[in-house]
Amino acid sequence: MDQHHYEFKLRAIMSEHKRTITAISWSPHCPEVFASASMDGLLIIWNVIERKVVSRLKLIEGLLLYTSCGFVWRSFTKVYTSLFLKELLYAVIFPIHLQCLPLSTIVPLPDTPSFLSWCPDCSDTVTFTSPSGPLYLWTVSETESNVVPHHEAHNFLSEVCLFRWHPQNNGRVVFGHSDGSISIFQPGRKSQKHMLRPEALEGTDEEDPITALEWDPLSAAYLLVANQGNGLRLLDVDSLTCITCFSLPSIVMTVRCLTWLKT
Repeated sequence: MDQHHYEFKLRAIMSEHKRTITAISWSPHCPEVFASASMDGLLIIWNVIERKVVSRLKLIEGLLLYTSCGFVWRSFTKVYTSLFLKELLYAVIFPIHLQCLPLSTIVPLPDTPSFLSWCPDCSDTVTFTSPSGPLYLWTVSETESNVVPHHEAHNFLSEVCLFRWHPQNNGRVVFGHSDGSISIFQPGRKSQKHMLRPEALEGTDEEDPITALEWDPLSAAYLLVANQGNGLRLLDVDSLTCITCFSLPSIVMTVRCLTWLKT
């Protein structure tokens, strides 16, 4: 926005992505930085003032390997990974850059990061997921990039539509699902998966995807939820109750964006 003329002006065109961009998220810690993802599994962190790429991550259609009892030898063309598990020897081969690192667990990587968000309590961490999950955390520093899956946010029974970190309550994250339910995770608390479907859907197999989620910035528990066919609800996620709901005036109307206003 040009503050003098009160109009938007094109400042730069950034064209690192070669496929359709699937997600964009501005950093809450630095107004000059945002992250983007595309269909070819490429994640990029940009600095718009300096007009440059700060960091990039290419997801391999294959496996993510991380810490423990084995080793991965990475070459420019192949990766040879061996792991002795239940008296069986496994080998994994896929392309990636030169590096040697420890291995413990083999986890599938998403082909396309469909949802992207900065972690509010970690200034250098971007989180992303695909509709099938799990949630991944990409920590970027000057020396290395580290990608690990969230230790609880996986094995969902319904596809992920979107997710939101709580802006004040560190580590609390909510997922909205295609069946109209939500899942909540927070360190030190029991995970809540596929809870609080709209009352009209209880006992049915119908789907009503969640189209918008927004935490109340002044409450650790209040969450606004919009479903495609069941309007708006204000939920208390601690007591797992619906405080109030609002039906849209037309069944063809759908809420795609929510925000809380300061009063």
